Amino acid sequence: MKPKINLCTFNVTRVGIFDQIWFAKELFFQNGYEFLCTNALRPDCLNLLIENFVDEDIETLSSFARRFKKKIGVIMTEHIELEAEGFTFGGAQLTDMEYIRNKKERLFGLLSITDYAFGYFTFGDLPKLHTWNRILPGHRPYHLPYPSIHKTTAQPTRPDYDIVFTGVLTPHRKSVLRELAKKYRVRQSELTKTEEERAAHYAKAKIAVTVPQTKDWRWISPMRVLFGLRAGLATIDLGQDHTTTFARSVLSELEIERAVTHPGAAFEQQLQSYARFVQSPENGPFPSGIFDLWAELEFSR
Repeated sequence: MKPKINLCTFNVTRVGIFDQIWFAKELFFQNGYEFLCTNALRPDCLNLLIENFVDEDIETLSSFARRFKKKIGVIMTEHIELEAEGFTFGGAQLTDMEYIRNKKERLFGLLSITDYAFGYFTFGDLPKLHTWNRILPGHRPYHLPYPSIHKTTAQPTRPDYDIVFTGVLTPHRKSVLRELAKKYRVRQSELTKTEEERAAHYAKAKIAVTVPQTKDWRWISPMRVLFGLRAGLATIDLGQDHTTTFARSVLSELEIERAVTHPGAAFEQQLQSYARFVQSPENGPFPSGIFDLWAELEFSR
């Protein structure tokens, strides 16, 4: 019998992780696991937590681990590497205060829970964590494959706006959206409180865009693309040229002018591209053996 999986969210704000919760729920359900998302660590489950630990969280984890002789799985969401010049966080030095201001605290918290971690995972192929084995020798991240998307349909073709963007409006994002507004009708919003509220914004536009946090940001945000497909819109990435398998497979053939002119066709094209990608060898298999081993170590005593 497969173990129950609990995505524990006591250390993060749920408003910012709706996409990750959906990803985990669909992935584990599609692979035959019972999935929970709670605010508490559970001794009857394998517990996954999204990286974002402060001192209080570390004490909670250590107490739980000692009492129940259990470990946790850590979901990595940030691009952390060990470069020649030292640690980088999202490509920036730890002293860089743009966008993510608590880099040092988050890195320290992450390294502090090493004794309680069974393994490190990512939702999809990002972040790459190329140097993770140098940061924690003997560890490597497990990239969990993208789940399938249930049947969805394109939004109506006569919405109020051409383009929608939801997310934190950093200076770079504001600049990009201002330029878009010179040619297109743009709807923009800070982070929404519920998925329904976000979907309501999407329902008023032809396509969505994803804009990097800063000008030098090098990575696509697959979660934004998946939400767009779930909401019935194609998503155009306005960042740098991306080399990930996801970007090449799902995004490479769409450009903004054609997508705005033919939003229904753009959506169907992106949805089909994603479906092919999910079934392809490039998406990778689900690492069931890792979860079987983890469950055996925790529940066979």
